[in-house]
Amino acid sequence: MELIEKLVGAKRIKEQEDEVEYVLIGAGLPRTGTSSTLTALEQLLPGKCHHMQRALKGEGDAVFWPKAGRGEVLEEDWKHFIKCEGLSASVDFPMSLYWKDLMEMYPNAKVLLTVRDPNKWYLSVKNSIRKVGAFIDSWGSLPLKLVL
Repeated sequence: MELIEKLVGAKRIKEQEDEVEYVLIGAGLPRTGTSSTLTALEQLLPGKCHHMQRALKGEGDAVFWPKAGRGEVLEEDWKHFIKCEGLSASVDFPMSLYWKDLMEMYPNAKVLLTVRDPNKWYLSVKNSIRKVGAFIDSWGSLPLKLVL
């Protein structure tokens, strides 16, 4: 019964007392099933799974991700981030951008490439992520620009 509850039960909050091993590196683009993959991995693995939904929500994210984007994150920084976040896996941006680097740091981790039909992927991005980007670029998002 416990296994069934874990697999089909309500979303549970991860309560981790012990360190977890980082075992899965997502290499797929957004809008390729990464949200469903996140949900499944959090049910199956002992730790959390990092996804764009969580980027900039952690205590160190506002400093870590801009630094990573500038190429200023060292291997020790990545390992510290992954350990402090309690990650067993990652899928989607921004971590999927660094899948090759993460493979070198975690050679025993599996790499998962999520894919989607290119035409359907383009339409999905155009109707979701791209609309958010256009909004942020518009004058209507001036308050957001001041915060970001």
